Amino acid sequence: MNDNRNHVHGATLYVPALHPTLDAVRGGSVAGLGSMVICLEDSIRDDQVVEAMHALRRHLADRKASGDGPAAYVRPRDPDMAERIMAMKGARDIRGFVIPKATPDSLQDWMSILRGEKWAVMPTIETVHAFDVREIHRLRDQTATLGIPVDAVRIGGNDILSTIGARRSAVRTLYDGPLGPVVAMIVGAYAGTGISLSSPVLEHYSDEKLLLDEIERDIEHGIYSKTTIHPKQVPIVNGAMRPTSRDVGEAQAILAESAAAVFRSDGSMCEPKTHAAWARNVLDRQRRLGVKPPAITVTGTN
Repeated sequence: MNDNRNHVHGATLYVPALHPTLDAVRGGSVAGLGSMVICLEDSIRDDQVVEAMHALRRHLADRKASGDGPAAYVRPRDPDMAERIMAMKGARDIRGFVIPKATPDSLQDWMSILRGEKWAVMPTIETVHAFDVREIHRLRDQTATLGIPVDAVRIGGNDILSTIGARRSAVRTLYDGPLGPVVAMIVGAYAGTGISLSSPVLEHYSDEKLLLDEIERDIEHGIYSKTTIHPKQVPIVNGAMRPTSRDVGEAQAILAESAAAVFRSDGSMCEPKTHAAWARNVLDRQRRLGVKPPAITVTGTN
């Protein structure tokens, strides 16, 4: 069983390998960012791959080892590219690799070079296989027994939709379209494995309300990490995924050794046997993201 959720709570920011802010982002310029992905796949044109690899090589070699900044993952295009990156100077300082378009068949090719190494992985579900519950269960069985850390399984919403010729709605959450049943099925498949899921990016980054609505639905599905593509989304995601002080208090009471089998808390029923997993997630998020500040009530005067 895997339990690596602390690496991927909250926002994960995707940064193309050729983006001019790559060094700054990895150096900690985006406040509160816990993890980032240096992308050489879909965000890089085919005719820019060589340039992007050179840029990554410079970035890895020039970066001074430091505990500051987000955990960094690299998203290569294929196992051959990953193997070349693994040999680069400074590659040992990254946390791991995002495996694009992971399927039960392709995952074995990746493991042939990654198994036995120190790097963690984050397979991404983003092919037409996402609609096939049998294939998702096969992938789940493989990711649960890889023998290396699986920090999360990412859900690539845009790539999944591209298989049916569709795109994310600009006015509805992913749960109100064809991705909704897919995400719910993936959540069900990975339940009980201890492997965290990360929800798809919302590319319409100017709509804060839509992003907040979607994060609320993410949390209802037990998903506490979300891909972001713009730095302005990071504090929104992290803030929305922070637990409230009430949640923290209830979580601590639920996990207390002296907790009753059933007890009341501020108008709610708490049952440790059924709420313990939720409580552990709350405390994980508290450690990684902090606690939501209390709501400010403004009282008017006449």
